[in-house]
Amino acid sequence: MISSLCIVFLQLTLVATQISWENCDSNSNSIKLLNLTVNPYPIIMPGSVSIEISVHSNQDLTSPIKVELALHKKVLFSYVSLPCISGIGSCTYDDLCTLCPQCGCPLKAGDHMLTIPITIFISSWTLAGNYQGQVHIQTNSGATACVKVSNVHIKLSK
Repeated sequence: MISSLCIVFLQLTLVATQISWENCDSNSNSIKLLNLTVNPYPIIMPGSVSIEISVHSNQDLTSPIKVELALHKKVLFSYVSLPCISGIGSCTYDDLCTLCPQCGCPLKAGDHMLTIPITIFISSWTLAGNYQGQVHIQTNSGATACVKVSNVHIKLSK
């Protein structure tokens, strides 16, 4: 009985230590996230992070691709919205293609796998913690996407 409880607890712990995501407004969006992987997880700063995403688009995606990010950090028992400071936080980016050359713009309609390497140079205890966010994407041609991401954990290297 005790070994069964330990196995259940271990499974719950493993599930809770993964980044989770979901497409929001999925019926009206022409761009959908199919998979998201972050390595290493939890994210360690300073250091390098590799974000792998699989997306599907019903139409070609060309520049400019506008991105609106709403980012929240867990403080005590609730999440607090983070302002946009120096391009980090809850920000609007006018063109993902100029911000992220690795994103492969333009993208033809269909399925795509993208790997985005990021290097975090900052080492501040104030950035360590749990985060969640929502990303809205819109192109001039009317293509849209919405993704909610939660259980993002950032810690300092030892």
